[in-house]
Amino acid sequence: TLEVGSRELESRATALYSETREPGQWRAAFTSDQINGWLALQLAEDYADALPDEISEPRVAIGDDRLTLGFRARRGGVETVVSADAAVMLTDEGDVAIRLLAVQAGALPLPVMQVADDVSKACQKLALPVRWTQDNGQPVAIVDVSQNTGKKQAKQIFLDTVELREGAIYLAGHTVAAAAEIDEPADVTNP
Repeated sequence: TLEVGSRELESRATALYSETREPGQWRAAFTSDQINGWLALQLAEDYADALPDEISEPRVAIGDDRLTLGFRARRGGVETVVSADAAVMLTDEGDVAIRLLAVQAGALPLPVMQVADDVSKACQKLALPVRWTQDNGQPVAIVDVSQNTGKKQAKQIFLDTVELREGAIYLAGHTVAAAAEIDEPADVTNP
């Protein structure tokens, strides 16, 4: 099951990448089985250095309007399962906002703001396009999905919808070809 899920996720992600390169509408769905298959196999094999040594076996559960990330954590000789609940939505600017709702180590609640600070530092270290803010006292990660690098790009990618429904995440958006740039005539001086 994990192998099938991992292959399906990579196949769908590759197809989505190709679709976003061409002007027009695009959409995709990724199931928790596909994501968990990729996390169990590809993350562990190909990106093992991406996770801190004290974190292992990350998995996700997707419910209606809620995403739960769980993983095994070892600290000071103690091993526990940590789970984090989050809500996912789009901002008015088209970025993805991930609101951290609750974090637990086993059955014990952890301070959400402290966990958000730790995650923020990890995002900075990995140079991820994530900035953190707060809304009603809850930490919110804002993920820039526009791929705006400050350079002129031939196309712009917009995420129009992100939805969490029982067991899957649904994405829809569109790609627009940037307006053709008009070159200024070169300054030619007559001898």
